Amino acid sequence: MNTYATIIVKNSNKTLAQEVISELHANDSGLNLFKIELKGSLNRKYWASYGPFLTEEFEALNTSGLAFVAEEGQNYLEVFSSNNMTKVVVEEE
Repeated sequence: MNTYATIIVKNSNKTLAQEVISELHANDSGLNLFKIELKGSLNRKYWASYGPFLTEEFEALNTSGLAFVAEEGQNYLEVFSSNNMTKVVVEEE
């Protein structure tokens, strides 16, 4: 079963959150998460991932204490906005 969610982690927790998913699947699939860079207040850096998560993934991240925000079913832009965050757009050369 999938859970559609937006999950945001602090910059300092990004690698640990990726490891939670990698350990859950016994592979490196967690490295594919948290590719969206966000800027919060006081120029703090956060990372987001959104879309369908396996329920086990959602629950593992939510209970790990590493997720700053875990919102089920909400539009990701609404989640960013409600947490006073803006997406960092990186221009490709």
